[in-house]
Amino acid sequence: MNQHGLDTATMIELSFKEHKKILAGLAQGKSLVDMLCVNTKEPYFQTLHILCQSLPFDKAIRCADALDTVQSELTTKVLRALAYPTFLFLFSYGLILFFSQTIIPSLLTYDSSSTSMGLVRALQIGYTFLFVLLLLLILGFICRHWIPFLQNKIETLPLFRSIDYYSFSLIWCALLENGCSTQVCIQTMTKMKATKTNAIHIQSQLEKGVSLLDALHSEFGKDPLFMRCIQLGMNSSNLLHILPIYQSRRLYDIQAHIKKYILFVQLFSYTSVAILVLVFYQVLLLPLNLLQTF
Repeated sequence: MNQHGLDTATMIELSFKEHKKILAGLAQGKSLVDMLCVNTKEPYFQTLHILCQSLPFDKAIRCADALDTVQSELTTKVLRALAYPTFLFLFSYGLILFFSQTIIPSLLTYDSSSTSMGLVRALQIGYTFLFVLLLLLILGFICRHWIPFLQNKIETLPLFRSIDYYSFSLIWCALLENGCSTQVCIQTMTKMKATKTNAIHIQSQLEKGVSLLDALHSEFGKDPLFMRCIQLGMNSSNLLHILPIYQSRRLYDIQAHIKKYILFVQLFSYTSVAILVLVFYQVLLLPLNLLQTF
């Protein structure tokens, strides 16, 4: 909106629900960044607050928006894609529990020689194990920030590694574009959740006298494309034009990893439905077997 010539008051009125409170604060001499970002737990505004310390407000917003877009789209896309397969798995598990606890035991009182109960029991054990494993994975993902071991293991996954590389490249490029020195860039990224771990390791290497290229290689050596882009950018003094190309490639990789994980979950869920159909078939055969015994 700033690029279309709108004044600050109009932009605030169009952008914020509590615009009157914000305008009143500005009239009292308060900082817009402080009113938006201080005393908030939202990751977007925390990132924006840190970026505003090194970038102009408009550039800080664009950088924070780019990070938030990737993270929110990633979360939304994964949740939407996994909702139906997860429902199929839980529905199959619930029906297997229902058959094993109620239907089949009552039918087996007339025909104890049937093998259906053994099949259902085996499926019940298998599904219970997978259900507990799924809960542990979800809890581990939620609690990863408080357990360094889990955090390190999760960060080794290709999807999360690509997100880390993309976030580091995006923020570094935005800071460099504003004329920040390498030291200021690294110090700023040590304060941000998306780049904190990598930036702290790089900063410790730089303090030991290691060159920037070697420090980056020690942290991002598993990504040859990133190191190649950095080397080309430094040699040609054209890093600001090469990093966006790398970011586009990383976005493509992130989407490819998401599709791969979603496909795996969908195949697993559809397999669960196929097994459920088999259980239904076995249960439907029980009354016929009972009729043959009379």
